[in-house]
Amino acid sequence: MTIDCSYVLYEPQFKPTKAVDRAAAYDIRAYITDPLQDEDIAQIKDYAFKHWAEVYIDGQHYKHPIRDLTLEAFSTGSKATILFPTQRKIVSAGFEVSLSTAQAGATAAMLVCARSGLACKHGILVANAPGIVDENYPLTVGVGLYNTSKHIHVFTHGARIAQVMFIESLEPTETIVTKLQNNGERIGGFGSTGV
Repeated sequence: MTIDCSYVLYEPQFKPTKAVDRAAAYDIRAYITDPLQDEDIAQIKDYAFKHWAEVYIDGQHYKHPIRDLTLEAFSTGSKATILFPTQRKIVSAGFEVSLSTAQAGATAAMLVCARSGLACKHGILVANAPGIVDENYPLTVGVGLYNTSKHIHVFTHGARIAQVMFIESLEPTETIVTKLQNNGERIGGFGSTGV
């Protein structure tokens, strides 16, 4: 079965792409329209100084952000978005998508998931992971990024921020009953089989 997928791209490089051949997921990028202002840079410096926070730009660590203002992402006018510790922010992925499937009883969907490197190394998660883009979603795809780390993360225009998978969601045959049939021996719930 195949899923038909049509895009409206805000720039050509914002089409979801596989990082390696035969990957299951496609990387998506941050589409940033607002440039950094002087007050944004001042806020980064102030927070880093007061909280001993380190700064990461597109996942790359900068040890002395307060001194090193020659970094492109710290320059006034650079297109970038800032995630302070515990902050959540919706970041545009730079495209709209239309999904469909010919399989009877199925609906096409796109799942938005965290990138493993950003999540495991840096604590940058997709807030509602997996985010679900349905067939009938008409707007720009956005990613709800959540910074769970103690550090400042800056993402520049075009940086890889998440990954997506395309799936078919099957329609169940639903029945209302007065009692469920026991399909196995297991009883109990969360943690009942051990840690």
